[in-house]
Amino acid sequence: MGGNGLIISQVHLDDVFVPESNRVGDEGIGLKNRSFLSRWWTHWNRRKRTGVMAKAFEESMNYAKQRVQFRYRDYQFSQITPIQTR
Repeated sequence: MGGNGLIISQVHLDDVFVPESNRVGDEGIGLKNRSFLSRWWTHWNRRKRTGVMAKAFEESMNYAKQRVQFRYRDYQFSQITPIQTR
């Protein structure tokens, strides 16, 4: 899943002219820009996934709190405590 589904390959461009008006950034900083974007994307993706996991955990806890089986709530047997929000 995720990154495993991406097909990434190198592209070699020989003798290609790009006018200065069409360039993105200064000459020679492509790798620096790529590294920055890669770090940014990684951090953004982690924050997004953490939010999804927190929401799933919250929904699971809400379900466990209301579910009753053998006259006891499932939540009473849980060793997991709810996430404290800021």
